[in-house]
Amino acid sequence: MAFPHNDKIAGRLDRAKGQGLISEYLVSWRGQGGRLTPKVTVWRDRRAAADKVRDRLAQSLIGLVPSGRILVVDDTRWRD
Repeated sequence: MAFPHNDKIAGRLDRAKGQGLISEYLVSWRGQGGRLTPKVTVWRDRRAAADKVRDRLAQSLIGLVPSGRILVVDDTRWRD
């Protein structure tokens, strides 16, 4: 498998989506020589505080995604 743990990462992000923490996510991989590290970008629902989203995802993705490679951005679709 070219992207180890991709299914686990996506499953946990889908759960966060179902809980209303995020609206969308993107998992990208970077590295050399077959040593890939995931990076997760999530678009948070405006009703969820950014720090809460970051903390919950960091806990959920322990051992899968380094916390420094989790980026939380605003979902502008929900702005008034």
